[in-house]
Amino acid sequence: MSRGLSKDERPWETLVDFTLDELLAHVRYWMGIQGIDGQPTELHHINWRSESLWVEPGDVAWRELWALDNLIPLTDSDHVSAGRGDLSGLHPKVREAIKAQRQT
Repeated sequence: MSRGLSKDERPWETLVDFTLDELLAHVRYWMGIQGIDGQPTELHHINWRSESLWVEPGDVAWRELWALDNLIPLTDSDHVSAGRGDLSGLHPKVREAIKAQRQT
């Protein structure tokens, strides 16, 4: 997992409301549900905004983007499909979580 910097070069850890341990537990949980342990994954932002729509890093938009309930690890191919709006190949619990998050 990358520990990169935000666009204003602050560590991402200063801009989120969870610890690295909480993130890793969340990722392990969703990888376990999908049976993709040990496979390359990407974090899928359920409700996504482009960087151009962020007001400033650390604002409400950033925190919404990086909220744990807005993140689900997906395999690379599932991430591409979900990005196109095709949820058909995803695990049923993942589809349910994505649809529930998008309704809020």
